[in-house]
Amino acid sequence: MLCTSGSQCLVDESTNRAYCRCGETCSDVFAPVCGNDGVTYSSECQLRLSSCTQRRRIFVLRQGACDIQDPCEKLDCQFGSFCKPSIDGQTARCVCSEECSHHGNDQNPVCGTDGKNYPNVCELKKASCRQMRVIDIKFEGIC
Repeated sequence: MLCTSGSQCLVDESTNRAYCRCGETCSDVFAPVCGNDGVTYSSECQLRLSSCTQRRRIFVLRQGACDIQDPCEKLDCQFGSFCKPSIDGQTARCVCSEECSHHGNDQNPVCGTDGKNYPNVCELKKASCRQMRVIDIKFEGIC
């Protein structure tokens, strides 16, 4: 006999016949997960147990309940900001990056369309994001 989906092969001593048993015992910890079958399970353990008892492959699609939408889907982050979900995944907000790695680390000053000097393109982009308005490069160099 071949047992799948996490079940164990056991032998019934009275009949000497093999059978499969799902032996996982789950605690009462509530940490919901969404299965690839669209069902919300109270924990990863419960998902594995269902996979075993239903004898089909069910895996974790994502942490949290299935009916919870990605909070970033509803946000339209602009001016170079990006969506950052909350720790619980229920809400999100647009935040400005404080890093310059995606703009390069050059130290060539630029003049912004706001008439201000910036030490480099990255600092101009960060100012545009913080002020939530478009600031483009008017030209390279000091204004």
